[in-house]
Amino acid sequence: MNSMFFLQDRYCEIRDNKDVQELLMYLFEKFKIICESNNFRYYAFGGTLLGAVRHSGFIPWDDDIDIGMPRADYEEFLDFMKNYNDDSIIEVMNYPRKNYAYPFAKFCLKDSYLLEDYIQKYAEIKLYMDIFPIDGYPPEELEGKHFSKLRLLKKIRTIKMDNNKSSKKNMDKCEYIRHLLIQKIAFFIPMNFIIKSEIDECKKYPFDKCEYSCLQGAGWCEKGKIKRTELERIAIYPFENSTIAGIVNADYNLSMFYGDYMSLPPVEKRQSNHNYRLYVSQDLYTAVCNKST
Repeated sequence: MNSMFFLQDRYCEIRDNKDVQELLMYLFEKFKIICESNNFRYYAFGGTLLGAVRHSGFIPWDDDIDIGMPRADYEEFLDFMKNYNDDSIIEVMNYPRKNYAYPFAKFCLKDSYLLEDYIQKYAEIKLYMDIFPIDGYPPEELEGKHFSKLRLLKKIRTIKMDNNKSSKKNMDKCEYIRHLLIQKIAFFIPMNFIIKSEIDECKKYPFDKCEYSCLQGAGWCEKGKIKRTELERIAIYPFENSTIAGIVNADYNLSMFYGDYMSLPPVEKRQSNHNYRLYVSQDLYTAVCNKST
C-alpha cells in the first residue's frame, strides 16, 4: 500500500484513544444488529469481557473488541456476510482473502486504514473487531500434541509476517537462534498453507461434540478452556452506551485469564498492546465522533 495515500485531504490520522473507542462502538453496533437479526450467537471475550465487567465498557486504555462465536454460528455469519449489501461502510476480512494473514475473521470499517508496525506485507487492514471461532477442546491425552502444533503454526505465521526488528532485541541467544531457524523454514511455506493448517487443526474437535471449548485461533488455549454448557446461557452486560453479550459465569473465565481481575494493573502497564496508526475518512470521523480536523 502506498503510504502517500494518507496525505490526501479526505483522510485524517486518529490519535485520541477515545475516538478509536467511539469508532469501534459504531462498528460493534453494526455487528450486533446483524447477529441479533439472524440469531447468531456471540460472546465478548478477553479484554472486552473484562472491560464490560469491571468498567461497564472499554478498559480505558484498550483499543479493540474481541468476540467469540461457536464455529457453526461463525461460519453461518461469514456466509451471510458474503451477500450482505445493506451497509456500504462495513466488510469482513477473512481467509482465503489475498494477503490475509490470520486464521480468524475481522469485521471492518471500510472507510479506514490501519497500519500495524509489525506486519511486513500481509493484509491491508482496516479498523476492525476480531471475530474468533469457538471450537471444541481436545481430550486430555491429546491436549499437549494439539496445542504444541497450534503454537508452532502460529509462531511460523507470526515470524513470516513480522516486520518489527526491535522485537528481536530482547531475545537471548537460544531464542534468537530458534527464531532464525523458524524464519528460514517459514520462508518456504506459503502463508495460505499455514493458515489452512491452523484452521484444520482447530476444527479437529467439533464444538458440539466436546465437553469443553475454547478460542484456539486466538491463541487462548488452556487458559481459555470453558465448559460448552456455559455457552448455552448468555448474560447481557452494560457496555459504554449500549450492551454486549457474554458468558454468565464471567468470573470463572476472567479469573483464569487475569487472576484478581477487578484490581487495576500498575500505572505503567495501563497501555494498549497494539502498535498501529489509524486513518479514517473525514466524513466518517465527523459523523461518528462529531468532530472535524
